[in-house]
Amino acid sequence: MARIIPKNTKIKTQFYKTLTLSDAIVLLLGIILVGLIAISGLGFVSYILALIVALIVGIMMFNVAPETRLYQTLGALFKFVFGRKTFIKSTDKTSGNMRMIIPYKGIVIDSEEDGEKTALIDYGDYYGAVVEIFPVEFYMLSEARQNTFISAIDNALKVLGSEHTAAIYKTEKPIVLDHYIEMEEYKGRALISAADRHDMTEAELDPRLDVIETRISGLENCNVGSDSMIYKEHFYFVIYSNSKSGITSAANLVCSTIESSSNGSISCKVLNSPEIMAFLKSTYTQDFDEREAKNIENDKIVDWVSPNKVQVKANKVVIDGKGYSTYTIADYPITVRNAWGNYFFNIPGSRVCVKFKPVPLEVAERRIDRAIMEMEIKLRGGGKSSTVLANQTHLDTLTELLISIKNGNEAFFDTSIYITCKEEMKKNVKTLLRRGGFKFSDLFGMQFDGFINANVSRRMTLNKFERGINSSSLAAIFPFISDAVQDENGFFLGFNSEPFFIDFFRRDTERINSNMVILGKSGAGKSFATKGLLTHLASDNTKIYILDPEKEYDIMCKNLGGKIIDVGSAKQGRLNPFHVVTSLEDEGEEGVSTSLAAHLQFLEEFFKLILDGITKDALEILNECVRQLYDSFDITNTTQLDTLKPEDYPTFQDLFNYVSKAYVKAKDDFLKTNLRIIGTYLNKFAEGGRNSMLWNGYSTITTDQNFIVFNFQSLLANKNPDIANAQMLLVMRWLENEIIKNKDYNAKFNTKRRVIVAIDEAHVFIDPKKDVALDFMFQMAKRIRKYEGMLLVITQNIKDFVGTPEIARKSTAIINACQYSLIFSLAPHDINDLVALYEKAGKINESEQEVIISNPRGRAFIITSPYARTNVEISFAKPIIETFEKDLEVLRREEEVKDIEIDTLKVDAGNKEESPKPTN
Repeated sequence: MARIIPKNTKIKTQFYKTLTLSDAIVLLLGIILVGLIAISGLGFVSYILALIVALIVGIMMFNVAPETRLYQTLGALFKFVFGRKTFIKSTDKTSGNMRMIIPYKGIVIDSEEDGEKTALIDYGDYYGAVVEIFPVEFYMLSEARQNTFISAIDNALKVLGSEHTAAIYKTEKPIVLDHYIEMEEYKGRALISAADRHDMTEAELDPRLDVIETRISGLENCNVGSDSMIYKEHFYFVIYSNSKSGITSAANLVCSTIESSSNGSISCKVLNSPEIMAFLKSTYTQDFDEREAKNIENDKIVDWVSPNKVQVKANKVVIDGKGYSTYTIADYPITVRNAWGNYFFNIPGSRVCVKFKPVPLEVAERRIDRAIMEMEIKLRGGGKSSTVLANQTHLDTLTELLISIKNGNEAFFDTSIYITCKEEMKKNVKTLLRRGGFKFSDLFGMQFDGFINANVSRRMTLNKFERGINSSSLAAIFPFISDAVQDENGFFLGFNSEPFFIDFFRRDTERINSNMVILGKSGAGKSFATKGLLTHLASDNTKIYILDPEKEYDIMCKNLGGKIIDVGSAKQGRLNPFHVVTSLEDEGEEGVSTSLAAHLQFLEEFFKLILDGITKDALEILNECVRQLYDSFDITNTTQLDTLKPEDYPTFQDLFNYVSKAYVKAKDDFLKTNLRIIGTYLNKFAEGGRNSMLWNGYSTITTDQNFIVFNFQSLLANKNPDIANAQMLLVMRWLENEIIKNKDYNAKFNTKRRVIVAIDEAHVFIDPKKDVALDFMFQMAKRIRKYEGMLLVITQNIKDFVGTPEIARKSTAIINACQYSLIFSLAPHDINDLVALYEKAGKINESEQEVIISNPRGRAFIITSPYARTNVEISFAKPIIETFEKDLEVLRREEEVKDIEIDTLKVDAGNKEESPKPTN
């Protein structure tokens, strides 16, 4: 959306063309001086001197910068030459004391609510309240959503009264990672507690603790105070006022207005004393430890905040040995886009200050009226076409501004913008400002004025650089932008503009479940990311079940002390179809009859899969035989199923025997015929049948381990979709019971163990004729969140997810039920299918489609909520990668061999040194 920044409303009276009153005075003095020299009586010399002086006066009128004549720059230099240039931190009340340029006297506590103290900056004759506004992802949003965020800032600006001055600051501080380190230590203790309860073996515990230790080591290496500190941008809204009580109310109102107007999407906070100290410190340097602020006494606050030494030079200010140059915006482009401040707010290592003070509407209207009259006079005066066009544009923007103030509920602010950057960034700053259409002043000779005005105070002395801007255009500066995700309890996943910490089990108004889908073409980094994620999650006290169709998780499973179950055979455990398990639908119902009834319905679906072609009549009789079989085993609606052992349930052989006996007893031809058909079908599953090894017997499958891989490779390789779908149905039914048991486990031990069901290469499980896998994913996605669980669906073939209208309907429902999406690079021909999948899940706009197509290997487009989307470079530490890529036992043996070889070499070297030297 294009927005208008009006041309200057403070139009100086011009005597001729661009000559202002100050210009006229300088010219008049110059003419007088030239005349005096000419009549000085020095003859020809006097004329030469007069000509030289006239030439100098003419040169003085040249513009050396926007709104700046040469004589003004020389005046500033004169002031600089004779002004004080060095200020030091000292207890002596010397003329060069740092306190002369530090505007505040300290921090005062205004009030305390719910244990949180409201702090104010004390300037002696006025106060400042600081609100931190936490940035959001902005550029991935639709224009309508962007406008909503900008309107929230606009509404906050309108809260300010004529008694206020305000400013927006961007600074950088080192990230404090103490909380993440504490959380990792807590997770380590949770793992040890699980091992103490014998819910985790030593073989499982050790590799998980190694992962935790790797994460802690990585955090410590980047924590504040280390050699590899990471810096984070922070954004502050500061309000200044003479009224101590009024400013607190204004700050709270700004917070509530922004949060309510953005529907809670933009968060903000009124800062307490240590937080204000860290903010003030960050306006001078980014190399400090804000944890120190908690222990600073009140009378030492200013000393801790202020630099030790400030040296003023013509083109920079040196703060504690580091040079910084300050620029101010002198002129603006007429039309700007949303978040137009990004041109200068986004410069790394820079500090930005946008100061603004409300102008009463009646004052603003008079000023604009006067400016319009001046421009109309100029237009009537004519001139060059370029001058007429510039004057007409100026007049048009002023007219539009007046209309917006009169009819558009706009506020009006006198605004100044200062950008302070490191010396090495000066070229970048100039380039970006020019690219954005901004004209700027480098404040040559006025760097001290720039330093003072960019400070945290309400001082605005460089009036000639002020620009009157209406509130909606000022709000559209919207600097509160970041693609970073740093969840409080998350683990490190990679980088975008900052380290990316994500907690997939976070719950708030936007994140309501933990389900996730991972999409990407082959070779895009999908499998690498999935295994790294699961390694991290396995170390967070999580029980993980993986449906693996391509035998990709064997190494990882071995390293994590897990268990691999080949579902194509019964070697690692059998699933008895007649073993009644609790389903997610049944859980919470009263009585046990619901579980049995639900299982009978499940068996009907199971028989439809394995007995393909059986008649409806035969199937109905079979269902009745199964019910009677359970009766014969004393399993009825009143049986306490949780007391039964696997051996208490019937098997396929028992069913075959029951049907055979019923056939012998049957007298009705119709019944006898159907029982014979049933017996024929069941024969291949009873003892001696070709499928008897798979299901005929008691359930023997056990999953005491915390990382279970169901290997479907051999089952799918047999190319028998009926058997594969039926076994898949059994596995998924069994998993439902395991998920419910996890809830009971958490209640019993008062813990929060999570459970994850991951379906790798999910497209392989989808059968267009049988919706077994899709139905399971659809039902699981809706319910697993209630059990501290996550459904993780991984696929590279999106077309299989939109194959038929029914598949597309269920696939879309699965996507809608997934809070998180990791979308790796896709081929252009897959994008349309992706757009169709996400049509009702926040959509994928055109710019996002381009991002996804152009993403390199290992970079993912991540969706964490409908309005939170970003790109992340997935990154894992070497020990994490080795957990899923290398056999750790082999690696340990190799390391032991290396250690032995090194020790042997040391011994050999020592023996050589000790051996006697040969004599001549």
